[in-house]
Amino acid sequence: MAGSVPTGGNDRNASYGLTDLTTSDSLWGRRNNSETYAKWGAFRGDNGEDNAARAPWAWDDTNDGSDLQAGVIATDPAYLVSQYFGNTGDLSLTYLRNPYRS
Repeated sequence: MAGSVPTGGNDRNASYGLTDLTTSDSLWGRRNNSETYAKWGAFRGDNGEDNAARAPWAWDDTNDGSDLQAGVIATDPAYLVSQYFGNTGDLSLTYLRNPYRS
């Protein structure tokens, strides 16, 4: 399903579509492309600071401790959830598929 543009800040019927970031023509597929990235995981460009925006596999919440390394939101999202939120029950940390780890 395609996404929609919200009619306002409180639009409860806006929809969204999911995009696979791991296809050959996507962010991960272009991960070594110097037109897209200035360096590993850092998008080329300037929006207040040169090359500051990070791809999911390089994104880092710098104040969450050394146990959660840069990129864990993509490379190990189950572990990230287990550390950020309590009471996750029987959350499995085993992946059926994780293209960032292969």
